Amino acid sequence: MASGILGKGANRLSSFLYYQAKPGFLNPINFMRVLNRRRSEKLIRQVDGGKLYGLINKTMEASPSTGCDYSDYWMIYSTLVRVRPKCVLECGSGVSSVVFAYYAASVAGSEHETQIISVEENLHYHESIIAIFPDELSSNITFMQRDRVEARYGTQQGCYYRDLPDLKFDFIFIDGPTDRRVWSDKSFPKCFNADFLNIVRKSDHPVSALLDQRIFTLRALRSLISGDRITYLPTRAMAFISGVTRRDLVEVEILELD
Repeated sequence: MASGILGKGANRLSSFLYYQAKPGFLNPINFMRVLNRRRSEKLIRQVDGGKLYGLINKTMEASPSTGCDYSDYWMIYSTLVRVRPKCVLECGSGVSSVVFAYYAASVAGSEHETQIISVEENLHYHESIIAIFPDELSSNITFMQRDRVEARYGTQQGCYYRDLPDLKFDFIFIDGPTDRRVWSDKSFPKCFNADFLNIVRKSDHPVSALLDQRIFTLRALRSLISGDRITYLPTRAMAFISGVTRRDLVEVEILELD
């Protein structure tokens, strides 16, 4: 009992100081995040003479979502350039979808050509991003609306998108679905994002990912993926998951709840 309380206390403290970088005016991690956001904005401005920057900002002005910032956009773009994925799943559509589609357009017709699928459970957000998405990039991404469902993975409860297309995804951006069945309603259990695990379980090749600032999911995936595959980047508030295969997954019983 005491060890459980101590463990929860340690998790809360690490979340406050390390992951949330609080208190903001004293925490050096928060200071580094501010500098990284400024640097990231400058780097995005340099892509194709500011074309990507312009498309991001135009979409941001019309978007009801404020989930990402320039640090996220640059992290996504620079990772895509480095990893060169063939088939990408974006979990959680939004302004970040512009970055994925822009990258796909930049490699279209080359040996690095990339297919982008962006999925969202909320019909309002799904329709909103389609309505404001840049016309010149619309052919480089496929938007889908899929229901959020839940399952238990051993002792941990996860959520994922139902009926995803059967494609050979080799890269995933994890920023959805929402961690609770009803967003911000704490009467519902908190779930980790399990789409990455589901895709790796069915894949015959390594799958990499970027995980947005979802610490509950980060901790769950660390317990369910063996080896040192997950690197958290505190100054970027994001984690990179490198080349996970079925052999790297911890075997647990999976019980569908929906």
